[in-house]
Amino acid sequence: MTYEGFPTGSLTFLKDLSENNNKGWFDEHRRDYEEFWVEQGKEFVVAAGEPLSRLRPQINADPRVNKSLFRINRDVRFSKDKTPYKETLDLMFWEGERKGAVSSFYFRLTPTTVYAGTGAHIFDREVLAAFRRAVQDQAKADALLGVITDLPEGVSGETYKRTPATDAPVSDHQAWLLRHSALFVTSERTVGAWVGTPEVLDWAVDQWRNQAALHEWLVQNLG
Repeated sequence: MTYEGFPTGSLTFLKDLSENNNKGWFDEHRRDYEEFWVEQGKEFVVAAGEPLSRLRPQINADPRVNKSLFRINRDVRFSKDKTPYKETLDLMFWEGERKGAVSSFYFRLTPTTVYAGTGAHIFDREVLAAFRRAVQDQAKADALLGVITDLPEGVSGETYKRTPATDAPVSDHQAWLLRHSALFVTSERTVGAWVGTPEVLDWAVDQWRNQAALHEWLVQNLG
């Protein structure tokens, strides 16, 4: 089956949800949610699984909610924003156990922008400790810096203003890496007619292919 892209209904659903983010409206449009969010997300996951498996044979592309499809419901327990639903379609592809994955390929669709990225949006405590050990190794830090240098978008995830204490002196780029609590790269493109064609999948796969070295470094050194 050839992947054909996202129908207009998917973008319309996301746009309308952003303007009516409440349970009453959502319940009235649950059929649209199933057709244009769930089913379209599943189709993209299945279509993306084959090219991604050629990049990383152990990749998981599981077309279920709470697997490759993130839940649309937001966790509002500790948030000032109490809107109940995410206004995006978010997908991820990972290796090993989903909960413990140190890196993933991810995709986001909004009414205005498409995103494709790779990496880790947050390191948990154990992974952060492993990351800090890895980048204090000069050879591993140099290899990671080479990967980052090849990424036109650069990387995100630097959150600390001060470099954590180390047992031995570190170089400037090691110090910079140590100030990260996450490490990921994101490409983005404005929504247009191309999103309703196979080009949307081709574009995402191209981004992941260009970003795959970051995923490999994270998996090899933190997995």
